[in-house]
Amino acid sequence: MTMTLPRRAGESAISPVTGWAGGSAALLALVALAVGVTTPVRSGPNCTEAACLRYPYTNAVLGVPRDYWWMYPAALVALSVVALLACLNRDADGTPRTLGLIGFGLATVAAAALCVDYVVQLAVVQPSLLADEHDGLAPLVMYNPHGVFIALEDLGYLLTGAALVLAGLAITDNSGIGRTTRWLLMAAGAAVVVSFAVLALREGADLADQFEIIAISIDWLALAVAGSLLVVLSRRRAAPAVDSGRATGPHAGSPIA
Repeated sequence: MTMTLPRRAGESAISPVTGWAGGSAALLALVALAVGVTTPVRSGPNCTEAACLRYPYTNAVLGVPRDYWWMYPAALVALSVVALLACLNRDADGTPRTLGLIGFGLATVAAAALCVDYVVQLAVVQPSLLADEHDGLAPLVMYNPHGVFIALEDLGYLLTGAALVLAGLAITDNSGIGRTTRWLLMAAGAAVVVSFAVLALREGADLADQFEIIAISIDWLALAVAGSLLVVLSRRRAAPAVDSGRATGPHAGSPIA
């Protein structure tokens, strides 16, 4: 039987492992944002290039390989969210732990959808464009606002938003930083879910890439900030405050004194 000892005074509910997971998610999110923001927009109403890509996207090879670089850190961000939820679930007890487990499941499905989406682009679409093999490729090309790529991204980042809400609910640290992290994740995740509902009702079948852009921005920014805060919280766990009135004698230094 395993006995769980109470945390010492000044000790955070966030473990060092969770801090590492949060820091990794934050770093990856910042890298993905930096690469994504600098990627040229070659299609849709926000196109910034002289020759915008249009259906059937036979000239989509113009974006190879530059337009695909951001998918590598994006896939790692999706996987880092799974790791983060697993760690938060381990730190929590009772109802927060159950909510964290549900969030872990949603994050896993989201990561699977996004990783499959990006692998198809990198291992199927990109080489097909380079080989001038265009038959049946239009629905898969990422520049298609009604294609498979956008659909899977919408699903992945919607579920990531829901997972962030549950990640916030799984944080049991009640310090000022702990509460800030909890509410940040909950607010960001809720904003993603609400954005999808509003855009879906307003745009209907013409959702295109509007939700994708909003969801990616919110999810990654929230991870960058919240992950950094989790690092700070985990350092409090690693170096808790020293109790000036600690016991002395034969039992001093024992966790059960």
